[in-house]
Amino acid sequence: LLFVFCFASGCSKFQLFEVYLLHFLFISFFIILFYCQKGKIMKREREERGEETVPVKKIKIEQKVPSSSSSSHSSSLFDHLPFELQCRIFSLISGFNTPHAYLLVNRTWNLLFPQNASSLNLVKYSERIDDDILLRICMRSPLLEKITLGKRGVHLKVTQKGLAHLSSLSRLKSLNFISCELTRDTLCILAKKLEKVETMNLTWCEITDQCMESVPLFTRLKHLSLQDSPISDNGLVWLEGMHLLSSLNFSFCASITDKGVSHLIRSVKSLKSLNLSGCLEVTDVTLRQIGDNLIKLKVLHLTGCKNISMDGKNYIRSSLPDCKVYSDSNYTPFKRRIFV
Repeated sequence: LLFVFCFASGCSKFQLFEVYLLHFLFISFFIILFYCQKGKIMKREREERGEETVPVKKIKIEQKVPSSSSSSHSSSLFDHLPFELQCRIFSLISGFNTPHAYLLVNRTWNLLFPQNASSLNLVKYSERIDDDILLRICMRSPLLEKITLGKRGVHLKVTQKGLAHLSSLSRLKSLNFISCELTRDTLCILAKKLEKVETMNLTWCEITDQCMESVPLFTRLKHLSLQDSPISDNGLVWLEGMHLLSSLNFSFCASITDKGVSHLIRSVKSLKSLNLSGCLEVTDVTLRQIGDNLIKLKVLHLTGCKNISMDGKNYIRSSLPDCKVYSDSNYTPFKRRIFV
């Protein structure tokens, strides 16, 4: 009506345009004001009903599934859940052959157990992992070449049956068990399937002479650690035919004596590193056998061997000039912590 009145009054086109523009801005202002008031009323009603307000943009971001090749993981709705519950959710997911199934679990699992990882360290989470979770890990990462499991002073929930699941990881080259209960049968199962294992760390695993029967089945083994194990000279006999061994760690194996070590040294002459720290029954007799047979030896640890004299150490230095001998006299506090 205002536009018709101005036209009838003989206003110019420019004046009519100004009137039309003012009219448009006036109507737009009231429309915006109306919707703002309506939004405030709806928000107040939701708050009274106790409903949370979630921005639409945030929902779209959380529902977006990242690609399997992406290194960054989007935030997940499950991040606040306890680790045990996250593991339980992971164990119930079906269809493990599809990459999208893994992404249904939160980013914690994607960071801890990345798909097709080559190395996996589970020391921090050893007390929370059981047989079922270990099975899922093996299914998720079939290309593993190195795995570390267990923690000193922590009761491991994984049984012998669960440890046997590792036999499916045919590419494993390094097995690291810390304070795990291992039997001869379990080691036998692993040895038959894991033909590429070159490094095996059985620190604090209570390996007995009976368990040692399965160790020679790892035909490619080069590095073996039996630190703080109750093995005796009878257990060392099983290592005599392993000519590929280049590193042995018998630190704090208090039951081994000169007889067992000397006999082993005469049959395994490929050793480049030998750790006898804390072996109280080892004397100069063993050192003479080392000097006469281990011509490739580069490193020898003798910390805490109280029955070894300076004459024995000098014999090693004269027989093996390229061998570095670590004993109580030349060990620094930092290096001692390795054997604590």
